[in-house]
Amino acid sequence: MNVAFLPCLEPTIYAKPSECFIEPECTIMNLKAIREDLLFQAKQFGVHLFSSSIELKDRLIGDPPKDVKAAKKSLNIWTIDLMIGIF
Repeated sequence: MNVAFLPCLEPTIYAKPSECFIEPECTIMNLKAIREDLLFQAKQFGVHLFSSSIELKDRLIGDPPKDVKAAKKSLNIWTIDLMIGIF
């Protein structure tokens, strides 16, 4: 679907199902997360839990964290995503 219609956690942002994710922690990596009141319908829309590891890696390279605290949060998200992919 090429229409951004899903309301995200950021009140003025809408996203395509392929551009937003269920896990709110994705916003740490400047990704869009679906609004919490829509989580029960997220799978029907085709929203994934996390972004792909490749996308997260590209985000880290393209926009590296500015400090140690941000780096730890970003790497934690990437680690969770990698572990989900393994199982």
